Amino acid sequence: MRPIVSIEEYRCTGCGLCLPDCPVGALEVRDGKSRLISEHLCDGAGTCVSACPNEAIRIVAREAEPYDEERVVRWITCQGAPIVRAHLEALLCHGETALYRQALDLLVAACVAVPPHGPQDPGRGGDGTTG
Repeated sequence: MRPIVSIEEYRCTGCGLCLPDCPVGALEVRDGKSRLISEHLCDGAGTCVSACPNEAIRIVAREAEPYDEERVVRWITCQGAPIVRAHLEALLCHGETALYRQALDLLVAACVAVPPHGPQDPGRGGDGTTG
């Protein structure tokens, strides 16, 4: 059991306002409704919940595929620097320092430029190098 997004389809209008607030890119509008596209991508933090004007999104505890930071990093690097920045900031904001360091290591290993973001982790520079 772990926290994960649940979307009440009957309440969802497909407006897409939740998408920018999902820093891991786990949501997408398909067939006129917001959908969780992969359980591996959802961190369960719930940043998308407050963006929904129809209260269609909530966080529930249920059996789900485990969150996978490596998959998230592969996915967000295709989305561009603003999404990478939002993801790194969300990890820091939620105190996920181990995942933050893993994300930085994965970005550096993939030769992806780490965009400036904040607040900075005191042990790392904005480019993922140790300070």
